[in-house]
Amino acid sequence: MGGDARAGKKITRGSRDPGIFSLTLRLLVYTLTAVGFSFRGFRAGWGQRCVIEDLDLDLDPGELLMIVGPGGSGKSTLLAAIEGIVNCAAVEPVDDASPWWKGELEIGCDFAARMVQHGRFDPVSSRQLFREVGIEHAEQAWCWPGSPALQAELAQVVDLPLAEVPDKLRRVISFLLTACAKTDLLLFDEPDFRQDGPWLDHVHAVFAELRRSQHSMVAVTHYLPLARAMADRVALMIDGRMIETASTQDFFERPREPRTRQFIQWGA
Repeated sequence: MGGDARAGKKITRGSRDPGIFSLTLRLLVYTLTAVGFSFRGFRAGWGQRCVIEDLDLDLDPGELLMIVGPGGSGKSTLLAAIEGIVNCAAVEPVDDASPWWKGELEIGCDFAARMVQHGRFDPVSSRQLFREVGIEHAEQAWCWPGSPALQAELAQVVDLPLAEVPDKLRRVISFLLTACAKTDLLLFDEPDFRQDGPWLDHVHAVFAELRRSQHSMVAVTHYLPLARAMADRVALMIDGRMIETASTQDFFERPREPRTRQFIQWGA
């Protein structure tokens, strides 16, 4: 898969593509187009540690791929690597904490936005962060909840530094900021973690709208009902390897691998 004609590029084994415009400039002229990627023989890790081994993975344009699996399987490392590759970060380890990747990749996008696993801890307000993604009034963001009760919860914290917002709402705001990002590819790391009731319903609703808009997305989740309800395809990752990738219906109803059947039965 080479992506679209506007942004297709190929990267092989530790190389970088220097032809990247600044994100600030791109936001001024941004037009969304469907993008995807293809990884072959992909390896990634942190410092001297290899977390992901010989992974093959494809994302079709406009697809929502959800990756499930036990904790510590490399799912978050994979999202961090995808973000770094698309945004042309360094590919070789600098120290024991720096991420690295190697492999043969074809990428159809120039920029990616990622919701990190535990949400953002910015020292500035959510209102300012929404302005930074081009939304002058946070309350007018397309993904802002329509429920008066949820609006009231956010109204109490939208002008606080995000780092000081209570955990559940901080994670929600982190999710909404990524959903609103004007980038080619959206990456979500456990967007439903610690959400329940109306907020979990809202996360589902935002994903549904992103799918209708044909955004290309990869999401990591431990919540199998979210994957079953929202994903176009689901992948099971265990110990740094992809065990099975299939359409959502085939994954849950006709899994090929015994470890997939076991995971669906017992969960993470």
